[in-house]
Amino acid sequence: MFGLSREVSDLTQALALLGVKPLKLLVLGFSLPKNLYSGVEASTLQKFWQFTLVKAVAARELCRSFWNSSGDEAFIAGLLQEIGVLVFVNELGDSYINFLSGVHQRSEDLLALETATLGFDHAILSARLLDHWNLPSPIVDAVAAAQDVASLSAREPQEAMLPQSLHLATLIASIIVSNRSTLLPELLEAAHRYRGVDQQQIDSLLD
Repeated sequence: MFGLSREVSDLTQALALLGVKPLKLLVLGFSLPKNLYSGVEASTLQKFWQFTLVKAVAARELCRSFWNSSGDEAFIAGLLQEIGVLVFVNELGDSYINFLSGVHQRSEDLLALETATLGFDHAILSARLLDHWNLPSPIVDAVAAAQDVASLSAREPQEAMLPQSLHLATLIASIIVSNRSTLLPELLEAAHRYRGVDQQQIDSLLD
C-alpha cells in the first residue's frame, strides 16, 4: 500500500509509517471473528494466548538483554510462530483440540507429537503461511527453524539472533506455561552456547 522500496520488519518503523489514525483502526480491529472459535473451549484459547504472549515477551527480552537489540522482530516472530495452532483448531476441530488438551495435561512436546501424527508441526505451517503473506524472510526463517541447539549454534552471527532467541523463548514459555520444568537443562545449555549466558542470568530473566 505504501509503495516502499524495502520490507518493513521493525515495529517502530511500521508504527511511524502507519501514523496514529490507521494504528487506532488496526488495534480496534485486532480480534478474531466472533463466530470463528465460538465452539472452542475457553481454556484452549486461553492456554494458546498465554503461551504465545509469554514466548513473544521472552523473545523480546532475550534480544534486549543478550543481543543488545530492540527485540521488535523477535516479539513479532514469537507471536506469529503459534498461528498454525489456530489453523489446526479451525480445520481439524475437536480431534485436534482433544489432542492439544492431552498434550498440555501430560506436559508433552507438542511439536514432536504433531510431526509424529501429521507429518509436520504447527511451526512449519505458520512459516508457510507467513511466507505466503510475504512477511520478511528473516521472520519466516526464524519461525521455520528447527528447534535444535546444534544446528542453531552453527548459524552465522548475522542469521542467528532471531531463530536462537525464538528457541530460547519457546523453552521459557514451555517451562512457565506448560509446566515442562525438565526443559530447564536444555534452556541453560542453549543459552550458554548461543550467548555465553549463565544460570544466574536465566534465573533473573525467568523471575
